[in-house]
Amino acid sequence: MRRFAFLLLSFFFLPIVAVFGESLRPIDIEQFFVSPDTDATIHFAVEESETPPLSGHYRIIASDGESIYSEGEGSITCQNGSGEKASRILAVNLRLPEGFWELDFDAAADDNLLPGRRFGIVSLPVAREPYDDFFAIDGALSWLTSGDELRVKLIRIARRGGIGMIRERLHWGSIESVEGTFDWENTHRYQTLRQAYQAEKVNMLELFHDAPAWLRDAEVYPDDLVKTSKSFQTLADHWQGVWSAIEIWNEPEIMFGGYLPADQYAAVWKAVRRPIRQNAPSTKIVAGVLSHFCEPWLKAGAASGILNDADVFSYHTYDHAPAMEKLVADYRGWLQESGKATIPLWITECGRPWKIGPERPVPEQDVESACDIVMKGVEARACGVARYFPFVYPYYEETVNNFGMMDRRNTPLRAFAAYLTLVRVLAGTDYLGDIPLERLTLQENEVSSNAVLGQPEILRARVFGRPDDPNTALVVLYTGKQGRVSVAVPFPVDVARSMTGELIPPTASPGTVSFCGGLVYLTVPRAALTDILTSETAAMTLYQLGVASRAFKREPGPDSEIILRYRFDRTNVTPNEFGYHFLGDTSHPQVLTLEAFNLSDQAQTVDFQFASDGDISVLDRLFDEEGPVVLPPQSRRALPVSVRFGDLAALGRPTTFDVQAFFTTTDGEPDLTRPADRISLSFRTEPRLHAVLTAWPDHEKIVVNDPGLWTLTVSDGGVVTPVPVDDAMRFDVTFTKKNDRWVYPKQGLPEICSPERMKNFVGLFCRIRATGKMTSRVFLYEKPGGGSYMTNGLLAPADGKWHTALVRPEDLSLCPATGAIDANGYFNPEDVDSFSFGFNSDADTGSLEIDDVYFLFE
Repeated sequence: MRRFAFLLLSFFFLPIVAVFGESLRPIDIEQFFVSPDTDATIHFAVEESETPPLSGHYRIIASDGESIYSEGEGSITCQNGSGEKASRILAVNLRLPEGFWELDFDAAADDNLLPGRRFGIVSLPVAREPYDDFFAIDGALSWLTSGDELRVKLIRIARRGGIGMIRERLHWGSIESVEGTFDWENTHRYQTLRQAYQAEKVNMLELFHDAPAWLRDAEVYPDDLVKTSKSFQTLADHWQGVWSAIEIWNEPEIMFGGYLPADQYAAVWKAVRRPIRQNAPSTKIVAGVLSHFCEPWLKAGAASGILNDADVFSYHTYDHAPAMEKLVADYRGWLQESGKATIPLWITECGRPWKIGPERPVPEQDVESACDIVMKGVEARACGVARYFPFVYPYYEETVNNFGMMDRRNTPLRAFAAYLTLVRVLAGTDYLGDIPLERLTLQENEVSSNAVLGQPEILRARVFGRPDDPNTALVVLYTGKQGRVSVAVPFPVDVARSMTGELIPPTASPGTVSFCGGLVYLTVPRAALTDILTSETAAMTLYQLGVASRAFKREPGPDSEIILRYRFDRTNVTPNEFGYHFLGDTSHPQVLTLEAFNLSDQAQTVDFQFASDGDISVLDRLFDEEGPVVLPPQSRRALPVSVRFGDLAALGRPTTFDVQAFFTTTDGEPDLTRPADRISLSFRTEPRLHAVLTAWPDHEKIVVNDPGLWTLTVSDGGVVTPVPVDDAMRFDVTFTKKNDRWVYPKQGLPEICSPERMKNFVGLFCRIRATGKMTSRVFLYEKPGGGSYMTNGLLAPADGKWHTALVRPEDLSLCPATGAIDANGYFNPEDVDSFSFGFNSDADTGSLEIDDVYFLFE
């Protein structure tokens, strides 16, 4: 899930693309992309203080990273001076067959060896136009590269390979650091780069996820939506025709959106959407941009209008390729429930990193990255996704990972070569179905290593075909295995091609294909698949929805001249991506402060309706007017209402509260045919112990004040001290290292909570008190072979006060950080054998006190 976390700290980061004292510098990175079986020359500038030899020995390494394809001597010429001050150019002449190769100056045992490294070379034909819209890439050239010439060359390289759209980044706060004053170039040279996209005829997907300091309050989103709309009138007018599409914010359900509920994002989305529709009408507007499938956020988002008038919905995934089908199905299911089943889906970030450090990854990591990126592209195509953006085009280090598909000196890695090969073989094809896996046999496994999936089976056999070629089909076999495998196939193979494009020679055994890297492309006679191809697959259902999305026509929603927003108060409300958590005693009336913005140049008269799922009642409208409200032009207005939470809230159950604004009729009544805006809010209050125990008389109180019952698990450098306090237990923690800081003391379930009884588990009640800068959580652990399930979001604020919480099974999600993989993929209460209370900390110290822990049963 992505990220650019360091860019939140400094959007003025300019990466140093210069080489760090290397002896060889590519003069023209376009030279590393050659046409197969064609003479080509690659030039390097020799950057050494001593006079080098007049020739340099090199080797051409095959895509396996070891086999030597050829060797030779590069020629060096001196220019512009003599001796140490001379400019020296190394020229390497080569002629390569199709595929991926590495030019190596390191390992040749020769006295004339020039110090240097490996450089990637892609040998593929130039892609033919028109390009297939499916193939795009996340470039982020605005932030990850500098130098106009380099950027233009990267755009040209993408276009050469058939990539027709590149995702970009824009920092609104640096462009308009002073209200109304726009610096179009900025230190990132935004204007020049965007003009380059136009000149090179490559479409651009714009992205922003910040607000200028003068427009932002304590939260991450802009505070004044009227001023937001005015700013984007100027931005959209300036870059109309440049923006092919724009994503409004990035990963709003996590840190970039402050982990806030979807209604907050929806308000900003509407404020930006309106001026783009008016001033840049040809620009596609992309909603969502989620980092993971978060159903409560999505449902609230749809109810709050993020799909109204949207052209596309986008999301990200960094899971492995086999998980793609289910993820697409999850999003399509939500879209269908929301009445937008055929809106186009774009995956605008999708990657597999390699380990940070070197300027190029070791071959094993490069292959793993390439295989997963490419197969996720295959799966996305088969599942009807409309556009696919691997992350990320240039060299990019983040924490312990490097997501780059190019090396530090901007020559290609296997991941980029493999993606360009995917473009070549899959462009213009339709998904036809699958070869049943039982018809394929894994004959041998010469290398047992499987860094990707740890499974020996053939995992996918997807089949594609071109509408203009009814005689040929493309079969994509996927194992995810790095080592060489041989597969017996029940059809003749005309051409076998590796993941990076090399032709694979036939095996001595007819009907067997031998390949390595985890993936192979087989060109076969389509007629040979007649009796074995099945089109009745889960992917085909999704693919047909994707086909229908090609004809999708957005249905314009309200003009968004009126925007509603909930103005929550953090002193008594804790927001997260799942909704709003009211703190303390809510048995008495509460005030919800709503805001209405009028973006138009005319006064607007609106009235409001409130609806709940039955557990929130409106007691009084606390604003002056009894009926309709007049909103002056370009204005905002606070609209507080008094509400009471009902019995369900006393049980800690979430409840929804919908607010709708309608324009009024000439009689001053709400005109239900003219909705102005709507937001959907999800609330949860702190459960009351008596109400909970009354609702679930079958319950079990857990002893927590005995230190002997707890296993004190804590991150490296952490010291945890259990302190019994009456019936409660307090865990005091000190962290001495600047690492990932966490503490999760663990206790086994008492025998009375047997598997039979746990089948009826409906929740866990607790009373907790926390201090420090932390995120408190509960874990429920299944027995070995199962998963580790944690609460989503914050359990309670770390304000030093007692709070209560009710954790239900639906509040839990699998925690991948523990390394546990659930064998059946979902939470099974009867398999739970232990639990934890704890927290992740951003401070050196913290404490968590727990009391009144009850397991509840139906």
